[in-house]
Amino acid sequence: MRPDRKSIRHSAGPGSRRRLRPGATRGTADRERGARLAGGQRVGRPEWTVQPDSSPRGDRRKTRKERSVLNDLPFTHIVVPLDFTTKNEAALEMARTLASRSGARISLVHVVETIEGDENDELTEFYQTLQQRAVEELAAAARRFANTGIDVEEFVLIGRRGLEILRFAAEHGADLLLLSARTPSTAGVQRIVGSLSYQLSALAPCTVLVVK
Repeated sequence: MRPDRKSIRHSAGPGSRRRLRPGATRGTADRERGARLAGGQRVGRPEWTVQPDSSPRGDRRKTRKERSVLNDLPFTHIVVPLDFTTKNEAALEMARTLASRSGARISLVHVVETIEGDENDELTEFYQTLQQRAVEELAAAARRFANTGIDVEEFVLIGRRGLEILRFAAEHGADLLLLSARTPSTAGVQRIVGSLSYQLSALAPCTVLVVK
């Protein structure tokens, strides 16, 4: 059976038995929590791209200016989609910097994409495996924020990646969507236009920051 988008929370406290149960809570990264399945949708606005500081001198000045502007914006809820690759490192670091200065809470999200076709037991088991891996990976990412006082939650979303991220950002009142930029390839503009970051930048209900 294909999983639905019902909101559930993964609870995994020290010495406790892991289980999935209805409900949703908020907490800080200072204590172990889990992840929740969720859904949401809407449409929106500004995009910023931040280059690494290893760029040429002129670009570095522009980067510092962009960072200064971002630090002055009153963010309250930062959503960071993760795919558990090394390119997520810069986005996580930026999220920590912005949240520590603005007092924003952070939602780390991962989308388990569904496969079109007939439902069967094998597919259900496959989804459950992906969900469990996502819960563990998100918990590891959240540990980066331990002892920072930043409010961090982890969510596992089920469905189409772009749609579920947009839906989540809208339903949870995100005011910043912080994305990891994909590595440029020889595929050219057509591939860039079809990328997730491009689609989310065009349709997001909030400010979008793409970190390279």
